[in-house]
Amino acid sequence: MNELLTIIVPAYNVENYIGECLNSLVCQTEQRHKIVIVNDGSTDHTEEVCLRFQKEYSDIITYVKQENRGLGEARNVGMSYADTPFLCFLDSDDWLNIKFVECFTKLIEETDEIPDM
Repeated sequence: MNELLTIIVPAYNVENYIGECLNSLVCQTEQRHKIVIVNDGSTDHTEEVCLRFQKEYSDIITYVKQENRGLGEARNVGMSYADTPFLCFLDSDDWLNIKFVECFTKLIEETDEIPDM
């Protein structure tokens, strides 16, 4: 099945929140997505949490580490890793409903907006 959506998660010093965020992404009811985590120079244990998820879900998670350049640059770097027709951003202290990708996929299919790949 082709991935339809890349979810970009910029992360900076969010060791207390990033686990819940990533868990909401890997536990989606529809698995037509990829995840790009961009660690924007965190100085806490954010990297360890991200690497644990990347190791366990290496088929869907790409982990990128960079020096701190700010949220905008982290999002731009994440976009350079996206190779799906659609992308979205999720703040690392937020999470998605487990049916987000499923509902997104249905909406795209209903509107016949899936590009030929």
